[in-house]
Amino acid sequence: MNITTNLSCGDTAWVFTDNGPQTVTVGQVRIEYTSSNGVDGSMFGNYQAQKGFKEQYMCVETGIGSGTVWEFGKSIFLEEAACIEANEQRIVELKRQAEEERLREIVMAQRKRDDANKKLRELGAV
Repeated sequence: MNITTNLSCGDTAWVFTDNGPQTVTVGQVRIEYTSSNGVDGSMFGNYQAQKGFKEQYMCVETGIGSGTVWEFGKSIFLEEAACIEANEQRIVELKRQAEEERLREIVMAQRKRDDANKKLRELGAV
C-alpha cells in the first residue's frame, strides 16, 4: 500500500490563527488510515465495519509533539485562499450554531416562565 500526503516535513502551509492567516512549517506528519470489514453480529460500534483517512500535521511554529494538531482541509491548507475560505465557512457555521443555541435558550426561558405562571395560578396568586 502506498499512501501519499498533501504535505511533507519542511513544507510551508497555511493555518488560520487569531491574527488571521499565517504560514507555518510542517514538522510532523500524522496519518490515520482505517479499513475494516468489522465483526459480524457485534453490538459494539468499534467492531463494526469502518473506513476512514485522516491527515494531520504538527508545525514548528505551533509545537511538535506537544502543540496544535492541524487537520488537512479543515485547519491546515496548501494555499492562503483556501485557508481564508474555510475560516469564513467556519465563522458562518459558528454563527448558525450560536443562533440555534440562542433560540433554544429562549424556548427554555419561555417554558420556565409558563411553568412559573401555572404554579402561581394553581396557588391562586394570579
